[in-house]
Amino acid sequence: MLACVCGRARPSRKEVASALRLRPVSVGDAVAELLSQGLLREGTEVRSPGRRGRPEIILETNWDRAVAIAIHVESRDLRGALVNWSGGVIAEQTVPVAAAATRAAFVDRLRFLIAELSRRRPPGSDLLGASLALVGTVDARRKKWVSSARWPGVSGLDLAALEQSLGMKLLVSRVLDVELADRIARLADDGRGQILLFHWGYGIGAAYAHAGKVLSSTLGRFGEIGHTRLGAGANKRCPCGGAGCLETEAALWALLPALNDLPAGRAASAPVPDTEAGIVEFLRRTDVVKSQVIQRALGHVQMGLLNIYEILHPDRILLIGPFIEIAAIRERLVQGFRDALPAYARNAVEITWAQGGFRGCTEGGTRPMFQEWLQQRMKERT
Repeated sequence: MLACVCGRARPSRKEVASALRLRPVSVGDAVAELLSQGLLREGTEVRSPGRRGRPEIILETNWDRAVAIAIHVESRDLRGALVNWSGGVIAEQTVPVAAAATRAAFVDRLRFLIAELSRRRPPGSDLLGASLALVGTVDARRKKWVSSARWPGVSGLDLAALEQSLGMKLLVSRVLDVELADRIARLADDGRGQILLFHWGYGIGAAYAHAGKVLSSTLGRFGEIGHTRLGAGANKRCPCGGAGCLETEAALWALLPALNDLPAGRAASAPVPDTEAGIVEFLRRTDVVKSQVIQRALGHVQMGLLNIYEILHPDRILLIGPFIEIAAIRERLVQGFRDALPAYARNAVEITWAQGGFRGCTEGGTRPMFQEWLQQRMKERT
């Protein structure tokens, strides 16, 4: 019954009865239960003005009956959204977190963001909890942020303790894992085969799924291609504690000094943006894609993509990130990657790309909470 109403634009009771081939009295009983739970709302509407007869009773899904907060890391920001159970965004807010933040400072920013979004929930709605999509090493089972090169002082953060103090359910995961899981959920084939999500932006990383299931490890780390070592001669220090990591040559955080030193960077009225959305706009309005800085970084990323492909051999590769959104960069990356493959593999892998950042973290992060909540509502009916 609920699925029938959700899939239609304000159907009448009569239309629902016809679609489900049920007697009006059966429809009335089911609707009464859903109305009592607040899952449906009803009103009246005259569908054919000028015709005689009683107005029809119209049913609407109350999408705001349940809401949840989705928070994910992007660059050095926490991006939050309050969403309803249709995935609709009710409110959004972003808070920056300083590179030198301690665990206490990070928790303060997180609490502030959750409080600001919580107070904007619609009247009568249930707030189910918050999803946190993080970077680095994330122990989702124990809800612990093991390590973060982006915020070294936050490493070891116990999010289970935060969950208890907030009195609110927290789902903890990696950004790339949530993004890939959300995109798989939208595929018609349920993610058949092997899929690699490869991100090139503020950092460099990957997520991998086999037969629709995103893989992880007991350590809470997987697909960290950005922290693989480039070899002899590469000795730049990385915030992860190592030296010669791929990120030190190609991640946005590492490229910023060189980009600011280019003519386009020096001519700008402000420093080159250190956010993923900002760098897209900067690259689109300048010609720095032809610079040695970008071309050198592109070569390193191309090699990183080739290496992770040779290890995992996915059927599909999904590219994501601000550099990927620039056609000249993306096309050269894909062409160079394909040219480096053995002849038998060049047409065996499908490569696509996504734009707009980590959109899947908003709906994908909260989806498990809404599914559990809706299942519980359906059990209460029985």
